Amino acid sequence: MSKSLFVALLLASFLWSCAETAIDNSAALDVPITHVVKAGETKTVATLEIEGMMCEKTCVNKIQKELQSVAGVTSADIDFDADRKSDLAIVEFDPSIVDEKSLILAIHDIAEGKLYKVIRMEVVQYEPGQSSVKVGEVQNDQSFDVRAIFQFPNIFGLLEKLIR
Repeated sequence: MSKSLFVALLLASFLWSCAETAIDNSAALDVPITHVVKAGETKTVATLEIEGMMCEKTCVNKIQKELQSVAGVTSADIDFDADRKSDLAIVEFDPSIVDEKSLILAIHDIAEGKLYKVIRMEVVQYEPGQSSVKVGEVQNDQSFDVRAIFQFPNIFGLLEKLIR
């Protein structure tokens, strides 16, 4: 009996010590996001402003590697300057595969959120024939399709037709 109890306690303590603790991501997702639509080749580019980067080699490489490992990310470049309080990650991604929250969490989850913090994000949707418009700030859980709200005619095309 005591041998069975000992094995049960040993197994229970092993399972208890190996249990993953949940990371609270709610604070990490409380990031103001600005959406912008611009004319250009069809693509989506997010610029994430990040605090906590201290070195060009290790920090830049780690954040770049983590962002590039996210499914749907086409490219990730880091604009690092040791003299700035915050640095930038410029990420081209496919919004049909990955959402903005996933990009923020990829950075937050490095060292369980103890090193880096995304403080601001701008998402630019480039579309052919679109006029540039700044849609405004939105919190992460209030996402919407900018194209469904704003449909701008090509004013220059209309003026050109009127002149002819």
